[in-house]
Amino acid sequence: MASVYRYHMTQDHRDELDEQNLFTINLHFDHVLELYYPETLRIPLRTIHQLYTVPRQLLLSPELAQRFIQILLSETGASLDFVGAAAPDISSFALEMIVNDACNANRRVLSMVLAVLVVTPYDEHGEIERAIGESVRESVKFRPASKESIEGLLRIEDSCEVNECVICLEELLVGVEVTRMPCGHVFHGDCIVRWLETSHLCPLCRYQMPF
Repeated sequence: MASVYRYHMTQDHRDELDEQNLFTINLHFDHVLELYYPETLRIPLRTIHQLYTVPRQLLLSPELAQRFIQILLSETGASLDFVGAAAPDISSFALEMIVNDACNANRRVLSMVLAVLVVTPYDEHGEIERAIGESVRESVKFRPASKESIEGLLRIEDSCEVNECVICLEELLVGVEVTRMPCGHVFHGDCIVRWLETSHLCPLCRYQMPF
């Protein structure tokens, strides 16, 4: 699943610098990984708190202002799509503060807070597909399981202990015959046979079948 970007801009009314005609952007960038099992949890991946100061005149040029914002956002590692979409809006907010807000006419320094939150959902299916893909690409390092060990796999009737085959990611239907590895993991029979013909390792736990 793709990351979700959210951002918010507010004016910071503190005026702590001695110089005049400056504009500061206080960037708060947070990238988190969002888990849903066993409970909803956000794990910080990257946090940036950075203060940028530029001459106010620079932000009066839409072209220069957008370029500056693009550079600022790019340094966070944000996606190019987000950078391109957000830069015009952020630069317009800054220009509005400078030109159209009468309350800011006599301020020596104008400051804004730019908060960016990036949420990357943890996609278990995607991680499984990635792991399978890496295993297939590295199959030259693996040996196919022996024909005898594949033929000796236990075939059972699914009792809904698991919900899906992690190789094809399709549902395991109750009452349908499935194949159980010696390690206990269950798959569609055709799926695990094709897998073991390439690698002797269980795709979930790396249990080693005879080869």
